[in-house]
Amino acid sequence: MAANLRPLSTGELLDKTFTLYRQNFLLFFGIAALPQLVLFVLIAGTGMAFGVIGTRVNRVPALPAIAIAIGLAYIIGAIVAAAFTQAATTFAVSDLYLEEPASLKRSFSRARGRILAVLGVLIIFSLCLGIGFMLLLVPGILVLMWYSLAVPASVVEHIGVSDALNRSSRLSKGSGWRIFGVYVLLFIFTIVAKIAIQYIITLAVASLKSISPIVPLAAMGGTYLVSALVAPVITIALTLLYYDQPVRREGFDLEHMMNALQGGAGSAGAAAVGSPV
Repeated sequence: MAANLRPLSTGELLDKTFTLYRQNFLLFFGIAALPQLVLFVLIAGTGMAFGVIGTRVNRVPALPAIAIAIGLAYIIGAIVAAAFTQAATTFAVSDLYLEEPASLKRSFSRARGRILAVLGVLIIFSLCLGIGFMLLLVPGILVLMWYSLAVPASVVEHIGVSDALNRSSRLSKGSGWRIFGVYVLLFIFTIVAKIAIQYIITLAVASLKSISPIVPLAAMGGTYLVSALVAPVITIALTLLYYDQPVRREGFDLEHMMNALQGGAGSAGAAAVGSPV
């Protein structure tokens, strides 16, 4: 794949996204599923414990506080799981792009070193996006245009939160609508896919009515399975966009791009990616 470092049309980029996911399904599904599995065990375990406590509600005056604590733990767990998934997926796409060995262990091992930066990017990006759409639709769209490439920039170039956001803004200049269009198309795809798969799982769970204790757990497990199945798609596409933008906007030739991405001594590679020819 490294030999194909050239400007891609939107159609080619989408095709490459699904091809990469299909050809490496177990890798990307595993990357998304492991953090989701940890989250599932956390919420299922606390939910079951909460159910037991709830049967003795008169003896547990602190029940509302426990419910709030469980809710906060879930939110924090979901954010951390998303950060690990996106960082590890980005590393996996990078390895495949450079025709290097890609594995679950390698991806998660490298993701650990970038988790704080990715968490920072995701939190700031989400806050800006939420505020942008709450105020007016246009600011939210601008946030998507400017900062959608911040996570791959932070992961690949080993840069901090503010540098990653600035790098994403620079890369997106002139291609904002293209990036927004890809993001929206794949967001719609993931929503439709989630609904379709969830419907199938719901039908399967409905057949378990005679085993009532299993139904809630099976339904919850289905939700996490769906999330693991569709989560990699947008991250793969954004990582490919991140690699495509320097070729398209900064005029990198193939040899220079490969040297920059290979990174030689790590930080030197990051600096090369961050500088136009």
